[in-house]
Amino acid sequence: MQTQRKVYLADNGIHNAVAFKFSEDKGKLLENAVFHHLKSMRKEIYYFSEKKEVDFVVKSGMEVKEVINVCYSMEDKETTLREIESLVEGLKYFKLKEAKIIIVEGEEQSLTHQGFNISVIPFYKWAIGL
Repeated sequence: MQTQRKVYLADNGIHNAVAFKFSEDKGKLLENAVFHHLKSMRKEIYYFSEKKEVDFVVKSGMEVKEVINVCYSMEDKETTLREIESLVEGLKYFKLKEAKIIIVEGEEQSLTHQGFNISVIPFYKWAIGL
Protein backbone atom coordinates (compact mmCIF):
# COMPACT_ATOMS: atom_id res chain seq x y z
CA MET A 1 0.00 0.00 0.00
CA GLN A 2 1.30 3.45 -0.86
CA THR A 3 0.13 6.80 0.46
CA GLN A 4 -0.92 9.54 -1.91
CA ARG A 5 1.46 12.43 -2.43
CA LYS A 6 1.19 15.97 -3.65
CA VAL A 7 3.90 17.47 -5.80
CA TYR A 8 4.98 21.08 -5.46
CA LEU A 9 7.25 23.00 -7.82
CA ALA A 10 10.44 24.67 -6.64
CA ASP A 11 9.30 27.93 -8.24
CA ASN A 12 5.96 29.12 -9.62
CA GLY A 13 7.81 30.44 -12.67
CA ILE A 14 8.54 26.86 -13.75
CA HIS A 15 4.81 26.19 -13.88
CA ASN A 16 4.22 29.25 -16.03
CA ALA A 17 7.07 28.32 -18.37
CA VAL A 18 6.31 24.65 -19.04
CA ALA A 19 2.75 23.79 -18.02
CA PHE A 20 0.19 22.89 -20.66
CA LYS A 21 -2.85 24.64 -19.28
CA PHE A 22 -6.35 25.76 -20.13
CA SER A 23 -6.64 28.22 -17.23
CA GLU A 24 -4.33 30.37 -15.14
CA ASP A 25 -4.27 27.85 -12.24
CA LYS A 26 -4.16 30.69 -9.72
CA GLY A 27 -5.32 28.41 -6.91
CA LYS A 28 -2.53 25.90 -7.59
CA LEU A 29 0.06 28.65 -7.73
CA LEU A 30 -1.20 30.03 -4.40
CA GLU A 31 -1.09 26.56 -2.84
CA ASN A 32 2.50 26.18 -4.07
CA ALA A 33 3.41 29.56 -2.51
CA VAL A 34 1.81 28.58 0.82
CA PHE A 35 3.70 25.27 0.77
CA HIS A 36 7.04 27.03 0.28
CA HIS A 37 6.28 29.59 2.98
CA LEU A 38 5.42 26.84 5.49
CA LYS A 39 8.62 24.99 4.54
CA SER A 40 10.67 28.19 4.97
CA MET A 41 9.29 28.39 8.51
CA ARG A 42 10.50 24.78 9.01
CA LYS A 43 6.97 23.49 9.54
CA GLU A 44 6.27 19.76 9.34
CA ILE A 45 3.45 19.62 6.81
CA TYR A 46 1.19 16.96 5.35
CA TYR A 47 -2.19 16.89 3.70
CA PHE A 48 -5.35 15.08 4.75
CA SER A 49 -7.74 13.23 2.48
CA GLU A 50 -10.74 11.15 3.43
CA LYS A 51 -14.07 12.16 1.89
CA LYS A 52 -12.72 15.65 1.36
CA GLU A 53 -9.22 17.12 1.34
CA VAL A 54 -7.37 19.54 3.61
CA ASP A 55 -4.45 21.17 1.82
CA PHE A 56 -2.09 21.46 4.80
CA VAL A 57 -1.92 19.68 8.14
CA VAL A 58 0.80 21.25 10.31
CA LYS A 59 2.37 19.00 12.94
CA SER A 60 4.78 19.52 15.78
CA GLY A 61 6.15 16.20 16.95
CA MET A 62 3.19 13.84 17.28
CA GLU A 63 0.62 16.63 17.63
CA VAL A 64 -1.35 18.29 14.84
CA LYS A 65 -1.27 22.04 15.48
CA GLU A 66 -3.37 23.42 12.64
CA VAL A 67 -5.19 22.71 9.41
CA ILE A 68 -5.11 25.10 6.46
CA ASN A 69 -6.89 25.25 3.13
CA VAL A 70 -5.91 27.47 0.24
CA CYS A 71 -8.41 29.13 -2.07
CA TYR A 72 -7.71 31.96 -4.50
CA SER A 73 -11.13 33.55 -3.94
CA MET A 74 -14.19 32.73 -1.88
CA GLU A 75 -16.60 34.78 -3.98
CA ASP A 76 -18.35 31.64 -5.22
CA LYS A 77 -20.68 30.16 -2.57
CA GLU A 78 -20.06 26.59 -3.78
CA THR A 79 -16.30 27.05 -3.40
CA THR A 80 -16.73 28.56 0.06
CA LEU A 81 -18.90 25.66 1.20
CA ARG A 82 -16.44 23.09 -0.21
CA GLU A 83 -13.48 24.69 1.58
CA ILE A 84 -15.34 25.00 4.89
CA GLU A 85 -16.73 21.46 4.83
CA SER A 86 -13.34 19.93 4.10
CA LEU A 87 -11.80 21.88 6.98
CA VAL A 88 -14.58 20.79 9.33
CA GLU A 89 -13.91 17.16 8.40
CA GLY A 90 -10.22 17.70 9.20
CA LEU A 91 -11.00 19.57 12.43
CA LYS A 92 -13.20 16.72 13.64
CA TYR A 93 -10.63 14.10 12.69
CA PHE A 94 -7.74 15.86 14.45
CA LYS A 95 -9.92 17.13 17.33
CA LEU A 96 -9.12 20.81 16.73
CA LYS A 97 -11.37 23.85 17.08
CA GLU A 98 -9.80 26.35 14.65
CA ALA A 99 -8.64 26.38 11.04
CA LYS A 100 -7.46 28.82 8.36
CA ILE A 101 -8.28 29.49 4.75
CA ILE A 102 -5.58 31.44 2.91
CA ILE A 103 -6.93 33.57 0.04
CA VAL A 104 -5.66 36.17 -2.43
CA GLU A 105 -8.86 37.93 -3.44
CA GLY A 106 -11.17 39.08 -0.68
CA GLU A 107 -11.08 40.43 2.81
CA GLU A 108 -10.09 38.91 6.13
CA GLN A 109 -13.04 37.44 8.00
CA SER A 110 -13.98 35.02 10.75
CA LEU A 111 -16.48 32.26 10.14
CA THR A 112 -18.17 29.80 12.48
CA HIS A 113 -19.45 26.50 11.13
CA GLN A 114 -20.75 23.63 13.26
CA GLY A 115 -19.08 25.18 16.30
CA PHE A 116 -15.66 25.47 14.62
CA ASN A 117 -13.85 28.77 14.04
CA ILE A 118 -12.38 29.37 10.60
CA SER A 119 -10.20 32.40 9.88
CA VAL A 120 -10.09 33.60 6.29
CA ILE A 121 -6.80 35.44 5.81
CA PRO A 122 -5.31 37.14 2.75
CA PHE A 123 -1.99 35.55 1.79
CA TYR A 124 0.03 38.73 2.25
CA LYS A 125 -1.18 39.14 5.86
CA TRP A 126 -0.62 35.48 6.70
CA ALA A 127 2.84 35.41 5.10
CA ILE A 128 4.09 38.38 7.12
CA GLY A 129 2.44 37.20 10.32
CA LEU A 130 -0.31 39.78 10.76
